[in-house]
Amino acid sequence: GEKTLIEAVDLFYKHLLSDLDLSRFFHGTNMEILKWHVLNFMSVAFGDVPKTFDLENLILDQHKFLFEDPYGLSVDDFDRFVGCFKMTLAELDIENDVVEEAVGVLQMLQPVFEKGQRDAELRKKTESRQLHFLQTAALASVVGMAVLSWAKKRN
Repeated sequence: GEKTLIEAVDLFYKHLLSDLDLSRFFHGTNMEILKWHVLNFMSVAFGDVPKTFDLENLILDQHKFLFEDPYGLSVDDFDRFVGCFKMTLAELDIENDVVEEAVGVLQMLQPVFEKGQRDAELRKKTESRQLHFLQTAALASVVGMAVLSWAKKRN
């Protein structure tokens, strides 16, 4: 029921916040609002997801900044997240087959996190190339201006 779900979310975030590798993602976050969102998400994720509900884009949009530097959210972090979830359900004495089913639902989201990580790495490479191009163009402009100035002085 709802009481068990609230207890599970509270315990789950206790585990996440005690994990040094994961807690950094929650600095400055209003945890009560986040827990409310997670309760709503879980009711959708573990129920009938409407066919028009684009969970992948929702996750990618809401976590985009976490995939970027300095956070660098990765698939390894997702795996730690799932581990905390599994530990939470075990502590609540949820039957093992129910735990495995719930973990299986979460595991279906792993490709979304893989995509988020890949997209962030691609954006970083693209930004690096663009910066290199701009630096080269600026240097070429300075050299060109210096040559023109030198040529003008010679004439």
